[in-house]
Amino acid sequence: MRRIALIISLALAGALQAQIDEEWPGIDEMPALQSFLTELMESDPETYDTLTEARGGDVSKAFAQIRDVVSDSGESAEDQRQIIQETIAYLRNRDGMANTMAAGSTTTWDHLYNSIIDELDDLNDRYLAIDRNLDARVQQYHAASDAAAREAAIAGLRKAVHSAFDERLDAQNKHFGRIARIISNADQRKRQQTQFKDRVCEKRLEYLLTDPRLRW
Repeated sequence: MRRIALIISLALAGALQAQIDEEWPGIDEMPALQSFLTELMESDPETYDTLTEARGGDVSKAFAQIRDVVSDSGESAEDQRQIIQETIAYLRNRDGMANTMAAGSTTTWDHLYNSIIDELDDLNDRYLAIDRNLDARVQQYHAASDAAAREAAIAGLRKAVHSAFDERLDAQNKHFGRIARIISNADQRKRQQTQFKDRVCEKRLEYLLTDPRLRW
């Protein structure tokens, strides 16, 4: 029974994901926003429908509605920040993403690259903050005036090193996990484009033949 329930659960999750991918073109390039919408669609389909309808309207109003829902979602502050950042990026490029998703343009791949770089930059910032704390404790050791103070400084530094190890590992798991999801979503997009090769190529041809002055 557990296996059957798991299969049904996975099938439903796949169906939800497919619907979101269709209703939010290019959303697979925004893993945090995509995950949020998937959970929202399952837990509060009425609010999800409201946001989906807003997505195609005025950008500022759409952002305000999504922001309010995210703020009331109970997500952590860091997750909310990531979702909001991706919402801004998605709405800013909304029409372009809808077109380039079908056209096979490199625009979304540029976003893929930038998303990974952003994650690595954030990870590096965490590393620097951790190292600054260790450096401060090393300075305390060198400033110690006697053997007892030095021993105390070493004990504190040893504890800080162990904590730093755990913090770095936690940061790696978090950011590498996000990078893995970004790459997984990009791979899924690649498979979708392969499946609809003829349609994708025709859309690309249509885009290339469009007067550049009419592109935006």
